[in-house]
Amino acid sequence: MGCGKTVAKANNPARYLLVPFFRIVFQGTKKPNPDSSSGLVVGLITPEYLASDPGLTRLSACDMLEFRGDLFPAVSIPDAVAIYTDFIGKARETGDWPLPVIHTLRLARDGGLWPDRNGLARIEVWENLAALPPETRPGFFDIELETLGDGHEDWVKRFAGASIRTIASHHQFHREYDPVEYRDLRRGLLELEPDGIKMAVTCRSKEACLTLLDFARETAELHPLAGIFSMGAVGKPTRIAAPLLGCPLTYGYLGGREIAPGQWPAETLKRGLKQLHGLLDARRDVQGIWEGVQAWERGLAP
Repeated sequence: MGCGKTVAKANNPARYLLVPFFRIVFQGTKKPNPDSSSGLVVGLITPEYLASDPGLTRLSACDMLEFRGDLFPAVSIPDAVAIYTDFIGKARETGDWPLPVIHTLRLARDGGLWPDRNGLARIEVWENLAALPPETRPGFFDIELETLGDGHEDWVKRFAGASIRTIASHHQFHREYDPVEYRDLRRGLLELEPDGIKMAVTCRSKEACLTLLDFARETAELHPLAGIFSMGAVGKPTRIAAPLLGCPLTYGYLGGREIAPGQWPAETLKRGLKQLHGLLDARRDVQGIWEGVQAWERGLAP
């Protein structure tokens, strides 16, 4: 499937269930430790957002943030680090701080702006960020499966030494997978022993979305910090349905427009998860949750 080699080590998903993960991630924040099934709204920090909300008032809709460093113009490694630390300095002045921050340098092949040919050069930025004072450095790095699994699996432990966790991710902009492919990808992600996993595909039918949501429910039993959803218009409800099935990570834009196909505004995600959680989550019924989210979405239409 072109995902690079996976790491030959014993996979022990049970180890994830023994760690009080959310207590660890949110230790020291002002937000309460969230229930995993209530969802974790990850707000996207982009140049467009910062220009539209200089007071950072929309952070209150978020449980976590993703700083998309690849979207900011930087001509050097120090520039890239300074752009991030400038944001953190402003964010620390808000009443919604601190929030866990994922730092991402997304490659062009995965929908970002970091040149594919310079993918390994990102390690210099991450190493400089890891050397920042504890109160400033990111809580997570998002690194794709294809890079980690291609001989760089040691990065997970390297950054853990600086108390930075890793989210191993995979993106597919053209199609969905079948159940065997989903499980193969998940196996590759879990073998890297990351602190979180993310899998974003592109479902082209309702049936494909339901298959993905079945997989999300299954994955929720193996890892407490997962994001499993579909990009695109057809799969948009999965961004709310999957957290209700136990895969909490869901990403929303904070300023102006979506960053990936089918994203919701962070405020809308937060409202939807709050309104639908009590109504739908206890059922754990994929079809029922899908229909419930669709009905809720229709209610948003003008």
